[in-house]
Amino acid sequence: MPKKQKSFADKLKKFERSGSVCPVCEQEFVVVKQVKSVPAESGAWKFNQNIIKVCKCNEAEVYAL
Repeated sequence: MPKKQKSFADKLKKFERSGSVCPVCEQEFVVVKQVKSVPAESGAWKFNQNIIKVCKCNEAEVYAL
């Protein structure tokens, strides 16, 4: 039995459901990976990576770093 192929509209509905919305400003979050370089104990450099959700509320704080 062949598998039913999804239409573009079905794929778009799935994408819209997976997005999360900020409860304060009601804007959709944008996921950003933040990388900071910090010195390690051995004298080399180490990279700290964080994945952050950005909206209008915290946009200035995140991008100002």
